[in-house]
Amino acid sequence: MCRLALPLIGIGLVISTACRASEPSAYEDVIASLFRQAIVKIDVSSTTPVFKENDNKEKVNICKSEGTGFLVNANHVVTAEHVYLLAPECGERNIVVKSKKNNLQKLAEVVAAKDDVGLLKVDSDFPAEMCALGLMKQDVYGTQAIRFGIPGGWDQPGPPAGVRIDVKDGSFAPLTLLAPVVTERGESGGPVIYLFNVVGLTRARHTQYIGYSFMTAASVIRALMNAKGVQPSGHICNPVEASMWTNINQSLPGGLFGGTNSIFKGSVIGSIKLDQQLSAHTSAIMPDLFKGIGKTISASTLNVNPSPAGTDVSIQGQFNSKPEYNDVLGKATRTADDVSSQMRETLWKAYVAEADKNGKWKDAVIPPRSQKPPPVPAR
Repeated sequence: MCRLALPLIGIGLVISTACRASEPSAYEDVIASLFRQAIVKIDVSSTTPVFKENDNKEKVNICKSEGTGFLVNANHVVTAEHVYLLAPECGERNIVVKSKKNNLQKLAEVVAAKDDVGLLKVDSDFPAEMCALGLMKQDVYGTQAIRFGIPGGWDQPGPPAGVRIDVKDGSFAPLTLLAPVVTERGESGGPVIYLFNVVGLTRARHTQYIGYSFMTAASVIRALMNAKGVQPSGHICNPVEASMWTNINQSLPGGLFGGTNSIFKGSVIGSIKLDQQLSAHTSAIMPDLFKGIGKTISASTLNVNPSPAGTDVSIQGQFNSKPEYNDVLGKATRTADDVSSQMRETLWKAYVAEADKNGKWKDAVIPPRSQKPPPVPAR
C-alpha cells in the first residue's frame, strides 16, 4: 500500500510520499488499533487572528496551530510544548484536545512544561474505552521502535511509523535522532513506543535532512509528571493486562491489621490476560508466548498455570497469617511482573518480526556520526 501525504498546514514538520512493501497483518492492525485509543489531536487557536506572509508569500493565520498528544491517565495529556506556543500578539489561546474515534473534544490547560514537553489537563475525564500509555522506567536507545502522529489537516492518527532510535549521547544530545521516516506537519508531540511503552516524544525534523527527526527521551516526561504528582493510571493501553486480588477464607478479630499471630487465612490470586482482540490473532506465536514461564516462578509456594486456551496465566498462593500474607503477596506481585514482562517481550518480538516482513524498518538506518554536527533541529 502506498500512502501519499499532501502538503498540509500545521506546526512544524514536513510532508512526503511513503510506500510500504505490503499490507500489514491482522496482528499488526490489532496492535495499532489498541494504541490509537490513546492518541489525540491538539488544536490551538486564538480569538484574535493575525495574518502574516509565509515563505511562499501566502497570508496565513499565525494564531492557529495543531499537533499530536497522548493520554497518560484519565485527564492528562502529554504533547510537545511548541505545539501550543503562539506569538505574543495572538492574545489568549484555546487548547482543545480532540478524538474523532470517540467523538469528543475537551478544553485543556497547561500544567507544566520543560525541554519542549508539555503536560496538559483536560476539563473532564476521558471515556473508559480510551486508554493511557505507560512510560518505560528507563530510557532506551539503539533499537527499533514505532511512533504515532496525526499529520496536519488530519483528524486521526496515521499508521504507526517504524523508526530506529539512535544510540545514547549521539551527535545531537540531549535530543535523540530518529530514522528514517519524515515527520509530517502536526505530528509533533506524538509518542515513540518500544515494548508497548513510551520511550520518547516526537519533537521536530532536521532542518536540512528531512528524512531524520528527533525525539525527547521519556525521562524528561517522567520527571515533569513526577514534579506535578501525575502518574500513569487507569486503563493502560497494554496487550498484557495484570490484576491481583485477595480471597479471605477465615479471619478472627485482628485480621489483616492485627498482630503477627492473628488468624488470617486465604489466598492471593493474580491474573495475567492478553487483550481480547489480540488473543484472536496470536495462535502462531502461542507456543513461544508461554515458553519458559515456569522458570519465572519466584517461589515454590506459588502455583503459576497457563490456561488451556493459551490466553491467560493464573498465579495463586496460600497464606495462614499476616506475615505469610505479606510474603505471599510480595512474591505473587514479583512473579506477575516477571511473567507480564516476558509475555510483552515475546509479543513485541513477534510484532517486530511481522512488521519487518512488511518493510516497516526497511530504510531505518542511523547515519554515521559526522565530525561536525549538521544544523540544529527545526522547531
